[in-house]
Amino acid sequence: HAAYSPGTAPLFLKVLFDPADGTLLGMAAMKDLGDGTAEIKSMRTAMAARGIGLGRRLLEHAIEQATEHGCTAIVLETGSEPHFAAARGLYLARGFVSCPPFADYTDDPNSVYLRLPVATEDVAPTA
Repeated sequence: HAAYSPGTAPLFLKVLFDPADGTLLGMAAMKDLGDGTAEIKSMRTAMAARGIGLGRRLLEHAIEQATEHGCTAIVLETGSEPHFAAARGLYLARGFVSCPPFADYTDDPNSVYLRLPVATEDVAPTA
């Protein structure tokens, strides 16, 4: 469910490591779709880093970066399978809503498409 289109540049890539031992904890990558919309292409946290709010912090950082870049909406595609439930819950709790497929995506029973309108006042402080 994470794809990269050749010839396009990411809006940002954020990678977090444990300062104690250099272990990868999480990452987020976002792409500018060129129409005022940013797409979260990938956002992951290591199993050992789950449950500590890292995903929420990565998501808030993505929203902040998209807003600072002048985007008015963020979209994403995630899985519909049960093992994506926590990710869907995170996005829905932040205000993302269901939307039709966007960019090059098509209807797929294994995918869920979400959208979040953003504006300067939508940027929440990071903890």
